Amino acid sequence: MVSIRRIGDDAVELVSFEEQNVRRQHMQLLLFATRLAALRGDESAYKANLLAARVWLEQAFDPADTRVATLRQELAMLDKAPIAPALPDISRSLKLLEAHEARTRGRT
Repeated sequence: MVSIRRIGDDAVELVSFEEQNVRRQHMQLLLFATRLAALRGDESAYKANLLAARVWLEQAFDPADTRVATLRQELAMLDKAPIAPALPDISRSLKLLEAHEARTRGRT
């Protein structure tokens, strides 16, 4: 079976179900790579994979589809989100805990 989808205003091409699946899987891989980069705190890889996903979305999917528009908005929000925010200084609590332990040991 063949599904006909409009890819751009100036071109119409036939997109098979297999091609649709390959496009979706490629997008999933780009998003997974973005997620891994975020988990590693790798800002440059995160931004690069996010950009690649945004470009792929524009090139391979129907821009008139509401799901594509929703994903486009979500990717734009992710692009603005910091993946490695500044962490609070918790060293004072460690010092207090160490002092408490020292006092406790001194009592025994």
